[in-house]
Amino acid sequence: MSAQRAFTARGAEILLVDDNDINREVVIALLEPLELSVDEASDGRIAADMAKEKKYDMIFMDSHMPVMNGEEATAEIRRPDCINSTTPIIALTADAVLGVRERLIECGMNDYIVKPIDINVICGMIKKYLPESKIDAEHQP
Repeated sequence: MSAQRAFTARGAEILLVDDNDINREVVIALLEPLELSVDEASDGRIAADMAKEKKYDMIFMDSHMPVMNGEEATAEIRRPDCINSTTPIIALTADAVLGVRERLIECGMNDYIVKPIDINVICGMIKKYLPESKIDAEHQP
């Protein structure tokens, strides 16, 4: 077990948004040892609707999707009447070009992970943005 993954987040509620089934499966497999709860959405429209109905601790949002992209979904989730308006939203994107991170942050996302997803990076984001009360310190090194 890597140093980054030497914790659990039992009880944490995560929304994972990606139009690619395999990408969602990979992220869920990476997150499984952390014992958190993951809901899935296959596009931004579904994610925005889910974010109106249930409070999440974090949202991992693909930036390029059909129906509604990650930036549009983030804008909708950031509306003051949404129960997840302040929930950390982390972009998942294959775009590693200059300016993309800034654009995603500007649209309301909190941070950015470049695909392919690295377990240490995603665990680092969870530890950075998840409330300390959700991190099980007994499993930390």
